Amino acid sequence: MNHTPEQIAAWPERKPERKPERKPERKPRMVLHAVYDDNGNKLRGVHWDPYNKHFISKVSHNRQHIHLGTFTCPLEAARARDRKCIELYGERAELNFPLETYQ
Repeated sequence: MNHTPEQIAAWPERKPERKPERKPERKPRMVLHAVYDDNGNKLRGVHWDPYNKHFISKVSHNRQHIHLGTFTCPLEAARARDRKCIELYGERAELNFPLETYQ
């Protein structure tokens, strides 16, 4: 089928095809590392954050994670977690240090 120049001129202009937009690169998942005390015992609820260079303290209660803060010393983070666990669970709390140290 042949088209006349008038027909061709009446056609709408074609827009150039766009390349699909790239998704932004995902930030790598934060990997928290377990922390151990001087005797080689793992500290509960304390993790090392390699990106921000500090220790994170967390506790779980009623299926929720409670962030207790960031600390420069792992033992401070462990004590903060223990105090919160005593507040939440009382004598049933699983602690990093003996209960007598907090009374």
